Amino acid sequence: MFKRVKTGIYGLDELMGGGYRPNSVNSIIGTTGVGKTVFGMQYAVYGLNRGENAVYVSIEMTEEELISECEQLGWHEIREHVERGNLSVFQVYAEDTVFLTRDLLGMIESGCKEGDNNRIVIDSFTPFVLRSDSRRRKGVAEFFKRLRNLGTTVITLEEPFLESSSFEDAIIPILLSDSVIRLQNVGYGELFSRTLRIVKHRGSNHGEGLYPYYIEKGLGMVVEASKSELQQVKPKTEFGKEFERVIKEIRGKAPAELEEILVQKLRECSTAWTRSEPPTNTLNLFLKTELDKYD
Repeated sequence: MFKRVKTGIYGLDELMGGGYRPNSVNSIIGTTGVGKTVFGMQYAVYGLNRGENAVYVSIEMTEEELISECEQLGWHEIREHVERGNLSVFQVYAEDTVFLTRDLLGMIESGCKEGDNNRIVIDSFTPFVLRSDSRRRKGVAEFFKRLRNLGTTVITLEEPFLESSSFEDAIIPILLSDSVIRLQNVGYGELFSRTLRIVKHRGSNHGEGLYPYYIEKGLGMVVEASKSELQQVKPKTEFGKEFERVIKEIRGKAPAELEEILVQKLRECSTAWTRSEPPTNTLNLFLKTELDKYD
């Protein structure tokens, strides 16, 4: 089992199976002011404080402006990371965003260190999609593939611009991302004025609710989830005997060429079962389907 890349967002990793999958591209979508930039900075700072390398590409901020933003949040260590060369900050102007795979990727590669222990943030990725023609947009898939080879990436996307653009423009980065988180300012009151939803997280159990979050100086973004909501994501271990019973039945009835394949399926399911109800009905369906032709 691979080691997860922790997001550094307090309360979020527990809702995402421990964090991001390594060597993945992960989208944060939302309107202006919901905290997308805070998310990206917090993700980078968390890794930097643990000896990792980070590359931050910004459409709006210079290196000094990024440092200032972090210091206003209370993350004063950011300047030292820049001075040590652990954090590379690049500002890209909107008119240059058509040079997706060539200039941008080369820029990111220059800031990465050997290996895949790099945290990459692109804030925001929206102009790279909206200003590209259809031929260049097809290069987003290749661009994401090469990003995965460099490390684990967070990209932010401006939701209003995506909604007002063509369907193809909006769907490409979202479809190709390994995970998508949507941040909203819904205005329901102090606690629920901002909510987070995990839209998808490939190959991972994740929370499916709307979770309130807030931004605190010194901490950054904090996501709130109740004990019951966390229990819905946490794998259940109390049904181990039920799975072992079915594994024993498989070993007695399945043909040799299928036995280990089916046992592996059951073991994978047993470590990922998050439902509070016993897996009895699910396992009966599994047995009926997999062994029916051999009964």
